[in-house]
Amino acid sequence: WDQALLNQHKTLIALRHTHPALRTGHYTQLVTQGDCYCFARHSPDETLVIAVNAGDQTASLTCDWAKSGAELGQIPQQRCYGSGDLRLKSASTLQITLPPRQGSIWCE
Repeated sequence: WDQALLNQHKTLIALRHTHPALRTGHYTQLVTQGDCYCFARHSPDETLVIAVNAGDQTASLTCDWAKSGAELGQIPQQRCYGSGDLRLKSASTLQITLPPRQGSIWCE
């Protein structure tokens, strides 16, 4: 067994159990750029942002939260998985930086 991979899967499964929006929440695509993809999962109780970089270079994404067209609520800023960085450029604009071949999840 690859213990590191097993532990990573256990961590993601635990996050899915902890955050109902990851299981049954609404899905809203936020932005796609190059090898990166970012979306939100949201419910009346919580909103999460999930971003993935499938490329082999560090990548940055810019997303306008207000133009997503969904009732997303508050912008989550607490990273609960991964090593990406999420910063607010303005009241509704997110700047996300992701290392190569990694994903990150931010929760409220």
